[in-house]
Amino acid sequence: MRRNTCKVFATLFVLLSIAIPSLGATAATAQAASSTSMVTGNVNLVSPATVTISIYRMPTAQQLANLQPGDVVPWHQVARTTATASGVFNVTTALPSGNMWAVATTANDEVGSWAFPYNKGSPETIPISLSRVAVASSDGPEVGVGHCQLILDYDMGPQSTLVGQTYVETDAVHQTFDYTRGQSSTLGVGFSATAGFGTFKASGTQNESSSQTYNWPMQGGDQNVHYWTSFDYQMMEQVCDGLGITGYYPTPGVFSGGDQISNPATAPPVESSRYCRSILKGTSFSSGSWEAVNWTAGVAMWPTIGFDATAETGYDSGAVIHYDFLAGGRDLCGTNTYSGDAQQLVVRAS
Repeated sequence: MRRNTCKVFATLFVLLSIAIPSLGATAATAQAASSTSMVTGNVNLVSPATVTISIYRMPTAQQLANLQPGDVVPWHQVARTTATASGVFNVTTALPSGNMWAVATTANDEVGSWAFPYNKGSPETIPISLSRVAVASSDGPEVGVGHCQLILDYDMGPQSTLVGQTYVETDAVHQTFDYTRGQSSTLGVGFSATAGFGTFKASGTQNESSSQTYNWPMQGGDQNVHYWTSFDYQMMEQVCDGLGITGYYPTPGVFSGGDQISNPATAPPVESSRYCRSILKGTSFSSGSWEAVNWTAGVAMWPTIGFDATAETGYDSGAVIHYDFLAGGRDLCGTNTYSGDAQQLVVRAS
């Protein structure tokens, strides 16, 4: 009886879909929408031109670590589109999750790139600035119109990376930070047309993860503490459209580990005292899950290339700050909102 009922309903749906096309189309549209992701962006045009945008999925950090200088990065093109006359573009192709690299090219010898991590199903907006490239006859291999390659120039080695911070402006409070295996940090990518010292600027970010766990030693009160580890960086050359080398990109790779601390002189300001809450003696506090601060100089590469990349590590189960309150009369304050969602936390006397 149940089987016959199912057949009746199935037949009825087919008949209705034929009689009312929008019914079947609605179901198909819903299914397509659930599997389609979107990347939008804007290209800063140098001159009027048709702009082609190609999006490549980057290989894993371990695959990059296996490359030798001169090797071509085995990225994979996952989408391709063109921008409007005003430079706006929209990618509706379903993309996988992972680190992406968008390259914009024109017939006027203009090239621009932007690196970004992509989570499947989450809309992403990216900016790309074009720059005109002086055509070189022998600086790099011909790769064909509309195509680009990344080539490993050299390995830059471990770069100190800021992954956590605690701030205590009073005594009788201990502080520390945990950074565990599998925790992801969003690290900056740089760009320079010449690779000259001090000529690099930001060109997006990539997500890389820790392969080890570090629990920093407990620190005392009356001090501010930054917690550092390191990720390996590689200098990449981008070669496009037979133009030769069109840019140099310091790019994050595998976790290289180690731990250090530094002590900044001041804590970040607390926007309002209403974001402070009194804490009892004997309380142990651990941070929850929220987005942490994006450090503009979180990857310290200035001594070698005159550029510091950004770094951001969210507070979650793999990146946790701890405060132990050994006395009362202390407040836990969020810098920009209440402690449950604040970018940074400051402990101070009530």
